[in-house]
Amino acid sequence: MAETPDGTLWLGGHTLRRLQGLGGTATEDSQERVPQVRVMRLLSNGELWVGTHADGLYRLGADGRWLTSPPQLRGEMVTAIFEDRERNVWVGTQGGLHRFALAPMGTIESNPTLPSRLLSSVAAAPDGRIWVGSYGRGIVEIAPDGRSRTFTSACGSAVLGLLFEAPRSLWIASEQGLCEWRVDGREIRHEDGPALALAPAIGGGFWVQGQSSLERWLGGRRQSQRAIEPRVPLQLLDQGPNGLWLASDRGLSRVDGAGRETVLETQPQVISLLADPGQGVWYLHGQHLILRDRDGAKHVATAFPGAWLLL
Repeated sequence: MAETPDGTLWLGGHTLRRLQGLGGTATEDSQERVPQVRVMRLLSNGELWVGTHADGLYRLGADGRWLTSPPQLRGEMVTAIFEDRERNVWVGTQGGLHRFALAPMGTIESNPTLPSRLLSSVAAAPDGRIWVGSYGRGIVEIAPDGRSRTFTSACGSAVLGLLFEAPRSLWIASEQGLCEWRVDGREIRHEDGPALALAPAIGGGFWVQGQSSLERWLGGRRQSQRAIEPRVPLQLLDQGPNGLWLASDRGLSRVDGAGRETVLETQPQVISLLADPGQGVWYLHGQHLILRDRDGAKHVATAFPGAWLLL
């Protein structure tokens, strides 16, 4: 059930029906017959998106006109519709997860200036600039007006991670080290040796994970460093007082404020982390979706085969 801005109440069921005014009769829409409704969502642009059991997605515009359905969803069972804060609309189906943008957006893959389709990381500055890192062919800077340029960092072309630290620094992690590229065009090479992952730190700055080290950086300076067992990082998540979570091919561990590391899961690898509003953390471990709450209690559910992303 959903209500559109014009006061129409929409009822989903065997068909989609509209109810105008209290005490009125729910009637099938005269413009479009929408069969077997599973889910409805009213979006921020005023559109009503209706997912069906076996006929994909229907969209009703804010002006009351039915819009063309995305062709890739035709014949699909739509199980979920969600709009995030960046106005991306995520549509879950039996066949996978699809993302659509309500705001105008170009398709980055078609940009002829991109050096490679093997793209490793994206970072953005508050002024609208975007940097795209590739594994093997450097970095592309895309200006707000769409103009772009390619450059190679002093840390090499095999970029593993990008992170913008306001107000002036793009940090580059690569197989050859950690570099800082400043908006005035200067570049500083801070470390040699693999910098495998970057992640924002609560309170400012960021974390760098090396082959056997974990470092905290702020304002161009290393604030702390500790040794860790070698691993292939998959995701870092800082939750401030609740610790820093490390997901890798070795499982899941947490580093507390005193620098103590506690191993919580071993193999198979933990492939996705998501902060829980209650200060816990969700993650995928093997075939399981797991929530660890702030008190350390573990809640386990079976994830669907092939799950690899939490949002």
